[in-house]
Amino acid sequence: AGNGSGPTDPTVVIVHGWGSNKSDMLDRAAILHDRYNLLLVDLRNHGQSGEAATTQGVREARDLRAMIDWLEGSKGPQSIAVLGVSMGGATAVAEADRDARVDALIIESTHATLANAAQARLEVAGYPLAMPGSWAILLGSLMRTGEDVSSADPVQGVARLDDRPLLLIHSAGDASTGLTAADDLYAAATEAGS
Repeated sequence: AGNGSGPTDPTVVIVHGWGSNKSDMLDRAAILHDRYNLLLVDLRNHGQSGEAATTQGVREARDLRAMIDWLEGSKGPQSIAVLGVSMGGATAVAEADRDARVDALIIESTHATLANAAQARLEVAGYPLAMPGSWAILLGSLMRTGEDVSSADPVQGVARLDDRPLLLIHSAGDASTGLTAADDLYAAATEAGS
């Protein structure tokens, strides 16, 4: 951290979205650097990571767990927050759902369900039959990767965060996540007590 705190002080792990990498997260890092230790990661098949199938948060959550394992083992921070953007937000929620070491979450421009996000993107692009098209995308992902990518839908994970803090950042002008994504995530988190 810029304030000279030690490695055991609070740390924020920053996770990029699909088609991005850790370098694209430097603007967020600049906001947090003065007060927090930071760990920026490249998810599988992005940035400096090796080629692998992208699974929209399913396998990426395992990668994030490996980073948190490393962070805890080598630095021992007193608290860990994860900031994830888009697919990085889905990854963060999927990992936090199973890992109590994640003390807080910040998710930005993150879909509630992958099916709704795919449908929204198809509609914005002007494709007819966007809803069945979104399900075809999910089926194609299952056939290609062997993973049910909808199993990492953030709306399911935020419902299991209990009382851990969750900050949702979403723009009303973001048509790529689905029209009700932020409201759906907020409702699920509030109902769970987060």
